[in-house]
Amino acid sequence: MASHRALSSPHLLSFAADDVAANRVGQLSEVQRRSLRRASSPPPWIGTARTVVVVGSSVTIAWLMWRAESMETIWKLAATGLAIDVLSLLAVVAIRRRAASAATRCTVQVVEGVPQFAISGTSPLMTLELGGARWAIRPADSFLFRKGVAYRLYHTVNRKGSPVLLSAEAVAPVRAQ
Repeated sequence: MASHRALSSPHLLSFAADDVAANRVGQLSEVQRRSLRRASSPPPWIGTARTVVVVGSSVTIAWLMWRAESMETIWKLAATGLAIDVLSLLAVVAIRRRAASAATRCTVQVVEGVPQFAISGTSPLMTLELGGARWAIRPADSFLFRKGVAYRLYHTVNRKGSPVLLSAEAVAPVRAQ
């Protein structure tokens, strides 16, 4: 009896049967959504940059307040310091929200056919190509695709414009063993 089945390795590109099921209906699984959100999160230096801005402005303002001769000047400097702190916090929040929403806006795309593999130059990875899209995969993962068998690959594009392979399944009839 012939059946269609997903590749059955839990190690292949880290996807499971739940991922394939969600991808079939054009959705991301919860695991994929979390993974894409984590991958598209802002770099860790964003928080460090905010800290540097806040500390630098606080030290500068404290020094100016110490040198100020009137209470009015001190209040203006305090308001300026508070504004710098609030604006830097809002900037960090906006950057993080933009990254999180980018992960939830991903659309699942599908390509079918017989995959082609190539060695990626000096990289330890191989290139998997199908339907005009390319992905870098580990050589061990390439052995899970059987030669001459057509596959359906579900993928999306991350916020950097790079294709991300979500899951794969054989579409050519596979004999039950």
